Amino acid sequence: MSYHHFTTCDRGRIEALHKEGYLDRKIGTAMGRHHSSISRELGKNNDFVYVAENAQQAYEARRQNSKSAGKFTSELAQVVEAKLAETWSPEQLPVPF
Repeated sequence: MSYHHFTTCDRGRIEALHKEGYLDRKIGTAMGRHHSSISRELGKNNDFVYVAENAQQAYEARRQNSKSAGKFTSELAQVVEAKLAETWSPEQLPVPF
């Protein structure tokens, strides 16, 4: 089974169906998604009322914060460039990988 994130359109549909009083299972069936996915989405983004726009903004913030900063720095680039200029091989570089 493949996994994919809810889109903005999906969140709008969840909001509309939820406002109409549909339960998680019925929303999931209507959207072709598992009811537990709907339940998690509503639970993560429910401040009394589910609002698709707020849920999308919260999703984007969570995605941005989930990405690691990485190990690349300008100081590391200078060290690598200097050592390569001295004809060091890439295997000899003191790189923290």
